[in-house]
Amino acid sequence: MEIHPALVRPGFIWIHRVSEHGVAGFRTLPMWNAKPSVKISLSPALLRVCKQIYNEATPLLFSKNIFCFRRASDTTMFLYRFALRTRYLRVIKTEMHLTMTTSSNLEAMFNALAFAENLESLEGGLRSDRYTMDQTVQYFHLVARNWLRAVEQRKRDKRAALDVLHCDVML
Repeated sequence: MEIHPALVRPGFIWIHRVSEHGVAGFRTLPMWNAKPSVKISLSPALLRVCKQIYNEATPLLFSKNIFCFRRASDTTMFLYRFALRTRYLRVIKTEMHLTMTTSSNLEAMFNALAFAENLESLEGGLRSDRYTMDQTVQYFHLVARNWLRAVEQRKRDKRAALDVLHCDVML
């Protein structure tokens, strides 16, 4: 019985040639309806082949894709569900609506994002129906303070989070 040459290649070559395309071939993963009852598979069949492939290729899934969410609560749910993989995330798009009722969702989202060490871009709209521009900025700083502090400490730059945050403010 002859062994196929692809099966005897070093793992590094296999991972970067095959799994990058198979696992992270998509660029944008819309998660608009992320609810606990909705089953979202972020484990393509390729990851289920064996434990080594899963461990080596899962970071590609999280680092090579853009994750889009409609609300901060959906983003938060995703970040807590995949907490051990948060550090690999690079781009997240989400809508942030500042109200008294959504502040806990936003704060939880930013607390979870504090562990996204490789986050390059946090994109989305910041909406507020009730507040002036100054109030919105102050309120945003209040709910995002832990994330702002984490980015500051990691990059050793007080303004580093501003390079990551790409936000349109809508009042």
